Amino acid sequence: NEDIDVDDPIYGYTSPFFVFSHDQVPIGLCDSNGTTVHDTGDYCVYDAVGKDSDTKRFCTLNLFGAMQYRTDGRNIPKPHIVFQASGFKAGCDWHDKDEVALWDPRVVVSFQQNGWVDSRTHKYGLKEVFGPINSLLVEEDMRGVSVEDNLSSHKTEDVMNFWDNDPSLSQFTRPQFVPPNMTDIIQVIDRHIGVIYKRYVYRAFREAYMKLYHEAVEKAGGKNEGVKVRALTPCEKRIITTKAVADCHAKLTGPACKTYYRAFIATATWMPVNHLYEDWVLRSSIDPDEESEVNLQHLEDYVYHERCSRAKIEAAVKAAKEKQDIARLAEEELANNIVNGIEAEIASTQRFVDKADEVMPSIVANVNELLSETLSQIHQETGFERFLIGGSWAAAMIAEVLETITDDFEPCHL
Repeated sequence: NEDIDVDDPIYGYTSPFFVFSHDQVPIGLCDSNGTTVHDTGDYCVYDAVGKDSDTKRFCTLNLFGAMQYRTDGRNIPKPHIVFQASGFKAGCDWHDKDEVALWDPRVVVSFQQNGWVDSRTHKYGLKEVFGPINSLLVEEDMRGVSVEDNLSSHKTEDVMNFWDNDPSLSQFTRPQFVPPNMTDIIQVIDRHIGVIYKRYVYRAFREAYMKLYHEAVEKAGGKNEGVKVRALTPCEKRIITTKAVADCHAKLTGPACKTYYRAFIATATWMPVNHLYEDWVLRSSIDPDEESEVNLQHLEDYVYHERCSRAKIEAAVKAAKEKQDIARLAEEELANNIVNGIEAEIASTQRFVDKADEVMPSIVANVNELLSETLSQIHQETGFERFLIGGSWAAAMIAEVLETITDDFEPCHL
């Protein structure tokens, strides 16, 4: 579309460095399906699913991920972890400063009553995560795009106003939402990425419990029967979680890692469009290889390059352009009709305007002659140099003056 600016020669609207997927990932301490994560060859296995509470949501990972990452790392969004507390708190306001000092600095932490993302938590995450990237967008005069699901807290009026008006998001467009009921098929994080972070957390807690187990065995003189392993405190769990999430994020956001990139392509979230340009200098002669890599879960018969071929897209663009042209012509016709109506009205009254210009000197002279004596008397009795006369008498005097100079016009009662 010629009305849309092109900031990236391959991907169109903006670079894959500045296109982000955003979703919430519920984090438990072990897998709810009753399995554990272990290395092949481990000589012992800790029963990490022994407690039902460990399988429930411990926190929410409010995750943002770019399609591609720069070697300087400046477009890497920090993962945002939301723990449960009595109410909303920014991580820096947490009462236990010793604990705060042990959180991994590569993550953003906040607290919410239920440990999930409501509107307030969402706005906090946007500001803390996208704020630094927005500064980069300003610096490089680029635009950012966030692709999200239809979670209610993503779409409140308060949140949308935040997108529109907060300076920390000035270079971002409003979020793009995936079609309803398609999250498990085409939402990048939900479909491909979130489970990787979950497994990192499972593994981290397995290692933590194994460490406690070995300490307990050592304390019992090497006997493992009947050994009691102490529980991790909530503080320890939060510290372990921040480190596990940060380690996973660092691995997936390295410039050599293509996990996010492949997920964006597999879900057809952000695709090359250079073969669609009208400008043959920018356009490639063949469809990009990425089209053959689109693989939508549960839709085995879906073939992206057939449904989104150049011919079909050009036809859709042409139809949209024709629709825009029809609307534009209708607006122009309406505007012309309004202008023509105004001009016709002006033309029909022009003789009255011309006559008014012609008789105005006579009106002024007759007003002076008719009212001079009365106005002088008012001045003498009040001492006012300037005064305002209204009411029926003034109207009657004006009507009397007009009768003296409109003999060639038929009377009209207003």
